[in-house]
This record gives sequence, C-alpha cells and structure tokens, in this order.
Amino acid sequence: MEPIEEKLNQALNCINAPDGFVTRVMARVEAHAPAIAKSFEKPRSSWFEWLWPWMAHPVPVAATAIAMLLALGLFLGYWRHQATPAISQQGRIDGRKASAELMLALEITSSRLSRMHVILSQPPPTVSVPANLIAPPR
Repeated sequence: MEPIEEKLNQALNCINAPDGFVTRVMARVEAHAPAIAKSFEKPRSSWFEWLWPWMAHPVPVAATAIAMLLALGLFLGYWRHQATPAISQQGRIDGRKASAELMLALEITSSRLSRMHVILSQPPPTVSVPANLIAPPR
C-alpha cells in the first residue's frame, strides 16, 4: 500500500466524539434557544409597524418597485444626458476636415505602395561581367 493510501485511510477512519460532547452541545443550544426564538418574531420597531401590514400584499409592493425602477431609469437617463457634451457646429466642421485629410493621406500612401509593388515585382536587371574579371578555375 502506498503512503498516500495509508494517509487517506487514516483520515477516513471513524473517530468517536469525546465523552460528554453531546451534553455540552445540547446545553449550549438550550442556552441560546430564547435568542433564536426571538429572532423569528415579528419586528417591534414603531416605524415598521405601519409598513408591516402593507408589505403583506403583493400589489402595492410590485407597484412601489415599478415606480422606483422608473424613477431610477429617468434619473440615470437625465444624468447621462447631462454628462455627454453636445457637439458644436465647429466641431463637426473640424471633424470633416480631419476626415478629408486622413483620406488624402491614405490615398497617397496607397499610390506609393502600389508603385513600389510594381517596381519590386519586376525581375532584376542582368549584369554582364567581362571575361577578364572572371578568375580561371584552379
């Protein structure tokens, strides 16, 4: 058996609880039982007492949720409208001028690249070497 299997068997062995463990746990549960029971009671705050019966009906709750979502949507729409600056007429003119300059630059670049492509796609010129420059074989 490999060491890892031995460790796994030791970890999975059943270990009995120490003596008196159950009684200690039950004593603590009984000590906290009143606090737990009290947490399930109806809220007692004065501002919430008028709201509690109203919250029991689903129609007013749904209407309130829809109204709150509508108000939130209107607020966010107004806020976004205020946050985005309006583009002026001069800004539009400047944008069109920049676009025209960019198009001209792209046309010039395209024509120069086409010319270089034509030049580079032609075969290289042949150069004739005079016979006296060629070394005789050894």
